[in-house]
Amino acid sequence: MPRNNNEQGYTIFIVVSTIVVFLGFAALSIDIGVLFSARASAQRAADAAALAGAFVFVTRGDLDETTTPKQSDVIIENAIKTAAQNKMLGAPVSIGTGDVSVDSANHRVTVNVNQSQPTLFARVLGENSANIHATAIAEAVTTATATGCLKPFFIPNTALSTQDPCTTCWGPDNTAGTGDDPVTKHVLIEKVGSTFEVTSWAKQQIRDSTLANGLNQFVLKPQDPHQALRPGDFFLIDIQGDDNVKVQQSIATCLIGASCLDDYSILTGNKVGPVKSGVKDLIGCPATPDVYLGPGRYQHAGTPTTISSTSRALVACPVWDVCYASFGTPPQTFCPTGDVPGGTNPRVVVVGFALVFIEGLKSGGTIDCNGNDVVGRIINIAGCGDAGGIAPGETGPFGTPIRLVRAP
Repeated sequence: MPRNNNEQGYTIFIVVSTIVVFLGFAALSIDIGVLFSARASAQRAADAAALAGAFVFVTRGDLDETTTPKQSDVIIENAIKTAAQNKMLGAPVSIGTGDVSVDSANHRVTVNVNQSQPTLFARVLGENSANIHATAIAEAVTTATATGCLKPFFIPNTALSTQDPCTTCWGPDNTAGTGDDPVTKHVLIEKVGSTFEVTSWAKQQIRDSTLANGLNQFVLKPQDPHQALRPGDFFLIDIQGDDNVKVQQSIATCLIGASCLDDYSILTGNKVGPVKSGVKDLIGCPATPDVYLGPGRYQHAGTPTTISSTSRALVACPVWDVCYASFGTPPQTFCPTGDVPGGTNPRVVVVGFALVFIEGLKSGGTIDCNGNDVVGRIINIAGCGDAGGIAPGETGPFGTPIRLVRAP
């Protein structure tokens, strides 16, 4: 039976309508895909900006809210610059000071990215643009829990003091544990109750004078036996199954371990050769090592030279407490003699961690790749159990110095 013209017209109408609908869905799918891509880019920018801001808590121990510039201002500046280095559909991500909030008490940085993205095909439905939003929160130091890349150098908490160690701990009477000595202890970390806290003296040195004036330099590992803890003890951790190769590797790469309040044996022997080789591998000798310009400012070799907030020479080292250290059976204290008591296999307790820039090897007054004394600069300090510090059993502060805690 022949079709009439009305049926043929209806069929054409259905086909055309179906094609239009499918094309509409396809167009909207393209818009949705583009917007999802933009959202992912915005999240990456927010993550990077929050992490860059939180990193300031670790690398700029010389700053707080009383300094000029304020720590929060530097954090916000770093976050804004880092966000701008990311792109969303080819355009730089732009955030302002109002998009970055700083929680100094908890070492947290929150970044919000809000940008309007034009649509392609949804305009036919009246939707000319869509708001892209992403939020990221990063924190530094306070909850660093991963095993970190640490170095096997033990730093005494008297490292920046020019006083005799026992006077530094207890004052001129050299009486340990009196608790009423009015003399300020020139130590990095001290025991307060059951926790170990960064001292007000250390904070003042870092924030007000020491870092600013370049006085944070110290001998991390001496070669001269007269500067050892005692004959044969040169501020190194005893590595299980120790040999020269492992000493070198643990300096050049990582020492896995060294948790808060754990105790470790002191390595016997000077180990000049392995230490020098490990340090050279770490800082890039015989090429030009990174140069310390100030906290959070390290000049990298190359053409052209670049200045960065971090460096391959930045490492974490455990700190031990000279003032409360005891050794052997029965226990003997470090003070009033200022030496590690005799006996085999003395052990020291990790009471915190220091972020250290390893500057090089010193011979006479020259620091380069050729000396024997390992010279470093203390950049930041965290105590075990201190507010903003590290809990017992955790590592840090440069093990996992920063992490994202929320990235919806």
